[in-house]
Amino acid sequence: MKQQALISIIIPVLNRAGIVGRTLDSIAAQTLRPLNIILVDNNSSDNTLEVLTQWGKDNSTDDFKITILQEKKPGAAAARNCGLKIVKTPYVMFFDSDDTMSPTHIENIINAFIAHPDVGIVGWDVTIHTFNGKSIKRRCHKNNVLFNHIFHGSLSTQRYAVRTDLINQVGGWNETTMAWDDYELGIRLLLQHPHIIHIENGEDVNVFRQTESITGTHYSANVAKWEHALNCCEKLLIDQQQAKLWIEIRRCILAGEYRKEKDFKNYHRLINEVLRRTENRYHKLFFKSVAIFISLGGRGTAILTRLFLTPKINK
Repeated sequence: MKQQALISIIIPVLNRAGIVGRTLDSIAAQTLRPLNIILVDNNSSDNTLEVLTQWGKDNSTDDFKITILQEKKPGAAAARNCGLKIVKTPYVMFFDSDDTMSPTHIENIINAFIAHPDVGIVGWDVTIHTFNGKSIKRRCHKNNVLFNHIFHGSLSTQRYAVRTDLINQVGGWNETTMAWDDYELGIRLLLQHPHIIHIENGEDVNVFRQTESITGTHYSANVAKWEHALNCCEKLLIDQQQAKLWIEIRRCILAGEYRKEKDFKNYHRLINEVLRRTENRYHKLFFKSVAIFISLGGRGTAILTRLFLTPKINK
């Protein structure tokens, strides 16, 4: 009997004709077979669709199924939902069109799911390569996962695979979020309290920051997108006062980024909005201090939050 694929990889692609080949080649090198690949062209204006089509013709086999779709609605969330609609495998993962994975990455994921049938999410560390050539390790967090996701983005797109029924249960991707869509989805997934395990296999995924990012490289260029995502997250946490407090701190971090970019108008607007709805004077002082701290290049707000506002959070 022909073996059925257990996982699908969905990749939205927008105007990546010149660099998507590196990502696709890392997927073609995967040791696991059979494997389903779903590529979604998100209304590219260059020849991305032609590149995807040719790659599909060159690499498609009986045990390496490649499906190419088109989604005209703008936004990675819409493109990912387009791919999710046709997923028949029990597990699914999403990947970006400018990153790479090691050859055994998908095999490691499936082995983890099979070894732990009750697991909803399998996560892993990633290495982020910045514009200035630095490499930063981002850890997968198994403990205090909601806190760590809110402050560290533990469930960003390239850092986990999920049971298909779980992501469908929470409604897939929020297509109103044009930035931080994975951040918002991560909160919805974590509110279902899934069992999460962490696989440690070295540098399985490499994330490459791009200067031509869809959301740009400056926060002040897309104020509405970032703040809409945080507003969506807060609505999800309506019954969790402590987690809502963490979202306010994220707003203060964002305000600090505006100030760092010398966008003082949006800095004052956002930080004042946060302070106006804050009654606790100690919280007000902490919030404003965070914004100033970030604007001066400070890091480690999660540590400060653990120390001064959330002492029970240890990791």
